[in-house]
Amino acid sequence: MTESELNPRLSPIVATTLLFSLFGWLLLGLFALSLSLHALLLTSLGALMACGRLLGIGIDELRDGLFQGIQDAIPALVIFLMIGVLMASFMLSGTVPSLLYYGLYLLSPEWFAPATLILCAVMSSATGTSWGTVATLGVALTGLGQVFGLSPALIAGAAIAGASFGDKMSPVSDTTNLAALSSGTDLYRHIRSMSLTTMPTFLIAGGALTVIGYQSGEQILPPAAINTLSSTLEAEFNLSWLTLTPIALMALLAIRRIPAETTMFLTSVYAMALAISLQGSPLSQVMAAIYDGTAFETGQAALDTLLSRGGMASMAWTLTLALIAVALGGVLRTLGVFEVLVTTLIKKLQSRGALVTTSTLGSTMGNALLTEPYIVIILTGQLFRDAYGLRRYDPALLSRGIEEGSTLTAALIPWTTTGIFYASTLGLSVLDYAPYAVLNWLNLIVGITFAWLGWGLIKDKPTTTVTRAPDI
Repeated sequence: MTESELNPRLSPIVATTLLFSLFGWLLLGLFALSLSLHALLLTSLGALMACGRLLGIGIDELRDGLFQGIQDAIPALVIFLMIGVLMASFMLSGTVPSLLYYGLYLLSPEWFAPATLILCAVMSSATGTSWGTVATLGVALTGLGQVFGLSPALIAGAAIAGASFGDKMSPVSDTTNLAALSSGTDLYRHIRSMSLTTMPTFLIAGGALTVIGYQSGEQILPPAAINTLSSTLEAEFNLSWLTLTPIALMALLAIRRIPAETTMFLTSVYAMALAISLQGSPLSQVMAAIYDGTAFETGQAALDTLLSRGGMASMAWTLTLALIAVALGGVLRTLGVFEVLVTTLIKKLQSRGALVTTSTLGSTMGNALLTEPYIVIILTGQLFRDAYGLRRYDPALLSRGIEEGSTLTAALIPWTTTGIFYASTLGLSVLDYAPYAVLNWLNLIVGITFAWLGWGLIKDKPTTTVTRAPDI
């Protein structure tokens, strides 16, 4: 994108003023006034529409931007609904209950947090979806951690960090492919570049969670309590290896590059068939759970709370907030705030460290402004790829920085679609779990530090010409 393509009505000073005003209102509302995110984003949307009119942008153009933001995010919004169905089907089929049952015997409180990190990383790497991992395995492990008396924020943070690792590193992940495409680098060169910063960060995160988890898991659940919970699960569900096959199916479909929403739909249908054939659930109960979710009365309050969830209705808060957020992002794109700020900065950058820092933090700023990581990945690649090319820097550095600044930090910002989804699914505030999602915030720091020190560079030169992502 060139200067001539930018909004001529928006100067860097005006763009900066809008940026600080928006963030100031959001932070004031969240921390000082304790306002709801719905109210904060809706008032921000109205204010930005008014600013657009004052800048001379027509109401039709602003409305087009608003609806374009929603249209671009429709795949993510559909996934929200399918996640609700997937969660309900995994409860009824016995998939999550089986994970709980085996987890009671195989996992110890002291090692629970790092085990959660590793298990979610493995599942997300296999399936390529962090959302699906958090909604299934993450929910089960967070609930099991509470049974063990561990902080739900700790386990949720570990689950999100592990899921984000796979989403970032897996060759079947959509964000991994999109970052490589938008930056003009080969997919496997992109993954190789990321491994140089992400693997050390993953080890550090695992060590930190081990220390925190070991200190938190000193009170071991008595054997009698474990027996009571496991007996209840055995009485309520037919627990066998078949109940784990929905997870295997989801991984297989992801590996075959079936779209995420289709994968979740087919997996949910299969899990519902298991609920009817294996668990003996009435068809009426299974159909009702699609919208209303599940409701169990096992006699164990902790289990009832954990198992009674899912359904499309449970995603209403998430879906409505995401709609407002992506509409806000669409208006900001129409105003050109992100593009004006980034393009102004690029002119002043020469060193590798400065350019990597700006593209990485620019991706994070894009998350906060545009709310949808997919859009940010494409847009950041478009804005920075020529700057990297002119300075003869490896485009894999750009793609790596985009993932570290966008894919990972999306989980740490309360009003992104990712942050909204995780908070709603796990029943926690983003601010609660964020400190424990060590990988998500530490990897950004490691990547920037390595760029300044000249570490983590691929020595051989790129040899593959890659088609760029289309402009948006």
